[in-house]
Amino acid sequence: MKHKIIGVLVLGLVACVAGCAQPGKARELVVQLNSSDMSEKASAEIALVDMGPTAIPELRRAAQAPEAYDRFQIIGILTEIGKRDADARDRVVKVLLRLLGTTEGADEDRALLGLKELGVASVPGLVKFGIDVGEEEGIKALAVACLIDKDATIDELIRTLKTRHGVRPVVVGLLRSLTKNNFGFDPKAPAVARAQAVRRWIGWWKSRQPAEAGP
Repeated sequence: MKHKIIGVLVLGLVACVAGCAQPGKARELVVQLNSSDMSEKASAEIALVDMGPTAIPELRRAAQAPEAYDRFQIIGILTEIGKRDADARDRVVKVLLRLLGTTEGADEDRALLGLKELGVASVPGLVKFGIDVGEEEGIKALAVACLIDKDATIDELIRTLKTRHGVRPVVVGLLRSLTKNNFGFDPKAPAVARAQAVRRWIGWWKSRQPAEAGP
């Protein structure tokens, strides 16, 4: 019995040591991405992808220091991790969404492409970013959300319409563009009239949803 307990403790210690070593290994591999040797650079990329979610914290830190690392490459690695590991997908989506507000040019386009590749998990964040930021960046984010899943984008806009009163005029404008419908929402109308228009939007969307199957 005593030997069995010792064996379990040893296995636990080995697992702990291996787990603690992973962040240090991820840091080494991220640094290796800067190698001038293309084969070393490629092998580091493959190893980081294979490491999976454990590598996300180091990759996130590197992506936030674009002067020191190739942000474009790091976004690609993060995207691949999210595509391979469903449990890590939401974490990767959050990292890429944070980068949208701080990137431009090719890096921004790569982040948007990464979010598109990660699928419907990206839609709520893209819609929120698009509404909050507006202008060209926001429009691009909303366009990507629609490319991923137009119905999921409309669903998120309807949900926003119900919960975020301050952005209703923007949301209704987007819904009109996407659906070609107009349920009479006027931001200058009295509160009762605005609420009625919102209810018409919600009712229309509910009417389009598939009926629940009976018992």
